[in-house]
Amino acid sequence: MTLLPLNDPNSSTSPLVLDAEDRCIRGLDTPPLLAGEFALLAFLGSRAQKWHTTASLALHVYGREDASARQLVWKYASTLRKKLALAAPQLIQVCRRRGYSCSEAVTVAHDASLHTPALQVPGMTR
Repeated sequence: MTLLPLNDPNSSTSPLVLDAEDRCIRGLDTPPLLAGEFALLAFLGSRAQKWHTTASLALHVYGREDASARQLVWKYASTLRKKLALAAPQLIQVCRRRGYSCSEAVTVAHDASLHTPALQVPGMTR
């Protein structure tokens, strides 16, 4: 499999695609994403190049406002960035006191033949 750099001028301008069934990014050689990582990347990618605080991510991605939810954001962002380190190192940006941002648009592809329930992060209730 040949991988093009994210900002390659010869690549198409279409967004990266998250595969909801396999929880991976199509075309990038990365390990499967955990449900929390997938949800975080889907949210950030749908709002590319906008900054989001840890508190707003905890609320919008995981439906919680407590301090432990912000720790979930930190943990999932950290593991997500490690998984993307070789294939897409600049995809998720972090800036102290500003938050997190996704440098490129990311869309989620759902297989129409599957009825995938909403992603559930273990131990989390809405």
